[in-house]
Amino acid sequence: MYIREINEFTIIWGKLNMKRKIACVLLGAVSLQLLSCGQHESNETLTEPNYVLQEYETTKSENGYSIVNDFMVYDEPSPSGLYVYYPYVEEKKKGVNYLDDMYIRGNSARDEELQGEARPDGTSSKIGNSACDSMIVNAWSTPDFALKYNSDSSKGVGDERVGFAFSYLINDGDKEYKSGDDAMADVDVAAYSFALYEDFKDYGGPVCTVEVYGVPQALFKEKFGKKFNSDKLYDFLDKLKKDNYKSCELLATKRITETDVYYIDYSEFSKKGQYGNYVIKYTFSEKPRYNWVNTVNVGRYNINDEAKYTSWKKEHAEKFINN
Repeated sequence: MYIREINEFTIIWGKLNMKRKIACVLLGAVSLQLLSCGQHESNETLTEPNYVLQEYETTKSENGYSIVNDFMVYDEPSPSGLYVYYPYVEEKKKGVNYLDDMYIRGNSARDEELQGEARPDGTSSKIGNSACDSMIVNAWSTPDFALKYNSDSSKGVGDERVGFAFSYLINDGDKEYKSGDDAMADVDVAAYSFALYEDFKDYGGPVCTVEVYGVPQALFKEKFGKKFNSDKLYDFLDKLKKDNYKSCELLATKRITETDVYYIDYSEFSKKGQYGNYVIKYTFSEKPRYNWVNTVNVGRYNINDEAKYTSWKKEHAEKFINN
């Protein structure tokens, strides 16, 4: 399953007035009638979520969102009628993109802030579209205390996610990808955030094993020629997966159990061979009953001071996926 876009998830908060209650009842009646005609019933909750505020201690986050029983409640209006509960982390690790960073605080300013926090010494941030793919994986669970007021809005983490490390550039006008040597993004180091919430309420987090495969440049030229579209690119990824990446070279693997920022030094890969792209594979295992996960690329950098970067990399060796 490939992550090509972020599905934004929003929810309704606050008491409904009498007219809206009547409207919801009428809507429910219409939905039942449609269901009897073979339509799928929408998963809507008609209970009032404010009851949960009365039963549990509630505070407010710095940006005005309710915190109930150590969970931040995502309370923007949504047609689904569901409420999403994200773990509230007061002391965050620098550079880590948590679920509330993605869905509540997410904006270009916050993205640049995270990229700056994660930047290795001896590098400069590559601002704008670097063509470095995000490898986004997110999941959340509805805590037990909220289930009697809210339908289960959980989103599972799944077992495996696979994607290319880099997107290809698009020719102006023809909207097709270029497969030549100039297609690869000029990125030396990339930072990948893993928010696993392993310490939250002793629930424990999943274990993620990361594998990075190099796809030979010659193989890309053989398969695609000078131009190709996105469907061909992802069909090729499907074939690589079915063949268990036998035509690729396994360049790095790392088992991740702790929330933090981790790095891939692509400049090291380029010293080993000529690659048309890299396949990144996330395998999630040892998943507990409750999962809250957010992974995303938070930074793209070029090395501008080799000595300073080498020293920093040595001090943070445990954070590199290819080490």
